[in-house]
Parts: sequence; C-alpha cells; structure tokens
Amino acid sequence: MATHYSLPAGPADLGKPKFRLLSINALNSNFESGETIARMIVASGADVVNVMEAPPLRHHVDELAQVYPYRVGCGAMTRQCDQLMLSKFPIEAPQLMSLSKIFDERFITATIKIAGQTINFAGIHTTKPYFDDFHSLELKNAAGVILTQMTGPLVLSGDFNASSLDPGMENFLETTGLRTALWEPATWPVEAGRFGLPVDHIYARPPLKIISVTRLPDAYGSNHYGLTAEITVSKL
Repeated sequence: MATHYSLPAGPADLGKPKFRLLSINALNSNFESGETIARMIVASGADVVNVMEAPPLRHHVDELAQVYPYRVGCGAMTRQCDQLMLSKFPIEAPQLMSLSKIFDERFITATIKIAGQTINFAGIHTTKPYFDDFHSLELKNAAGVILTQMTGPLVLSGDFNASSLDPGMENFLETTGLRTALWEPATWPVEAGRFGLPVDHIYARPPLKIISVTRLPDAYGSNHYGLTAEITVSKL
C-alpha cells in the first residue's frame, strides 16, 4: 500500500514563512449556527478559508469581509452559496467548476500570493463513494484540472467523504503528487468523536510542507468537524 505523507518540517524549515488554512463543512441546514461559525472564522487566524455547504454564512459575508476581503462563492462569481473560498490576500485566476452532474460548482481553484510566493489553492466537496461511480469521476476530473492547470505549490482541502486510505483516494494522491499530514484527525460522524473517520482532508504538494493538521474543538452544529493546518512556504 502506497503512503503519501508530507515530509515533516525540520531544522531547515525554521524561519521559513508559513500560513494557516481553515477547512470546514458548515452543513446546508445549519442556519442557527451561521453567526457562530462566521465569528469563529474571523477569530481563527487563518489566511485562507474553504467552506463546504456554506448557506449558513450567506447573511454573514459582510462580517467576514472585514477580515477576508477576497472571496469566491456566496455572490462572488456565482449566485450559489455552496462552495466558498475566503482569503486575506487577493485571489487571482479564480475558477468555480462542477465535477459531475450530481452537484454544481463544488470545486474552486485559484492562486494566492503569500509571503512573496504564488501558491495554488483549491477547495473541493465530492459526493459519497457509494453514489455509483460519481466519486471516482469527480476525483478524475479534479486531477485533470490539477495536472493541466495548477503547476507549482498546491494546497487542496475539503470534504472528500472518504479516507485517504481508500484505493480511489490513494490513486488520486499518487496521480496529483499531493501529500497528507502524518496524522489525519477523524472528522465524521461528529457523534463518534475520535473514533470516527477522517473524511475531510488538507493536502499539500511539495515544496510545501504540512506542519500540522488539527481538528476544531467544536463542530458548530455541523455533522463534520472542521480542520486547520499550518503549512510552510518553501521557495522554488
């Protein structure tokens, strides 16, 4: 079985720039927690945020814009408020795509310059693996975009509805050159706590290195726990 772990940060990485990414599935129907989630995001210290099932945040975009003035989703490039990317820094060359006919516009790609380095970012939400072959199709389509349009450093995060050990996921990681953290926290179902499954992921492609991935301490009314990651920015 292949392994796809990000090399741990070492002495050579000390002093290198780093950034924080937050990834969370807010849950479409979780409107009562929208304000709480928005405030958590603002206070998170994340430089870039990817949100899946973002309708609970639709009425909080102005509050979010005070810290994250750049976004894709929830009225920016689309009327939908499903997949959402927020950034403290200008978002360049944004794209919002559909990976299959099951759900529309659940794949966002963009480039963002952090610490003088242009980095590719992508947010994704795939269907569940047991919906026929759509999960495999969506991974294949996402890999095609990554390989043909996203050269250089890349961070991909989102709700994959599958473990990184799933054969289809392993093939996706092998194809794209993306790497996992050494430890991926369980994120679903919330009721199972640490005994659940790691189906939400933050991946990075070298020369980026994942320092850590941490599960949020609260699910904020969602059925998934969110994740934060610290990632080092290595110069090419």
